[in-house]
Amino acid sequence: MISKPRLLLVFVVGLALLTAPALLAGQRLGGGSSGLVVRQLDGSARPGPTPRSDQAPAGYTPQLIISKSSGSLPTGGMVCVFKDVDPWGSTSVEGLLLAGGMPYAVHTSAEFGTLDFSAFGLIVVSSDQSQTFYDNYAANAAKFTDYVVAGGTLFFSACDQGWNTGQLNAPLPGGMVYSFNPAQYNNTLNPCHPTVHGVPNPFWGSWASHGAFSNVPAGAEVIAVTQGTGLPTLVEYTIGSGIVLASALTLEIAYDWEWDGGRILANSLPYLYNYMPPETLVFADDYGRSMLCVDAGTGYFVYRVLTGKGAGQYQGEGIINTRGSVLYLMSPRVMPWQIYLVYDMANGLATAYFLYPDYGVRSILYDRNIGNNPTKCLN
Repeated sequence: MISKPRLLLVFVVGLALLTAPALLAGQRLGGGSSGLVVRQLDGSARPGPTPRSDQAPAGYTPQLIISKSSGSLPTGGMVCVFKDVDPWGSTSVEGLLLAGGMPYAVHTSAEFGTLDFSAFGLIVVSSDQSQTFYDNYAANAAKFTDYVVAGGTLFFSACDQGWNTGQLNAPLPGGMVYSFNPAQYNNTLNPCHPTVHGVPNPFWGSWASHGAFSNVPAGAEVIAVTQGTGLPTLVEYTIGSGIVLASALTLEIAYDWEWDGGRILANSLPYLYNYMPPETLVFADDYGRSMLCVDAGTGYFVYRVLTGKGAGQYQGEGIINTRGSVLYLMSPRVMPWQIYLVYDMANGLATAYFLYPDYGVRSILYDRNIGNNPTKCLN
């Protein structure tokens, strides 16, 4: 039996999002020294870099680098990274684990049948593998399900048919099915989920995702979808006592080439290693002028200006404080923007303002009835 610290969701409140369709088609202008990711309504296109995730460059030769680290912060146990080849020639997963002090060891699919999965606090199934890897997974899929049911945490990157050409040919734990269906743009449905903090919306890649999921388990949270078609590409769900984060995104190559979705890989590894269910607070202005989503654990926020000058989405990180039954969100010092939220948890009332003179933003939010809001920060 695998035991990992888990925090019960204390409170989740939601928002009836009134955003206009145009808000979904903006451009990331970048955070820079402001500490914000800004998306405005200018409709600009995103230029593409040279490589393509579905076509290996000339002269590409698959390789496998085996490595391990004892880590400096082994609070979540050992991480097992499964791969037979480096996805898109990348070792970004190992680099992020090493930088984060998380102990890990790389193992191959030949070890699926012999390894004791219960020894691992987190198992990572890498993207873009050979056909041998996926055939071996199909033969051992039940073992992965048993691991999660017993309390394990599984990060399953199902993105296939990349430079190493293999095709996933078996369902994920819980019966979710992956199908190849590439998309250059994806949308996040809950921008306050820890896996997509700081990720522009929509986010781009060449490709951003190689496929999508069907037969999504009941109660799962769909975090990202393909733009236009709305097919799930990033899904979190529980089975038994454990949790699965399933991705159809091109995570490793996106991280190496600084595509938008690369941030999801950097976010997801520490999130899963020290897994705690996120606490999302969502507020809607009673007059339809604005909305605000806040991760109560980290202070990460998404503020949407829905009308007037500077209409768009602003993502950043503030400071959370509580006094009795009142929660406050405040902006850090020396920032060109200001945010201030007062949330009376006992009475279900919220007031906030957001100022960003560089974009002409002076926005106010009054939410006097949070009880009728949805439970998620939806686009």
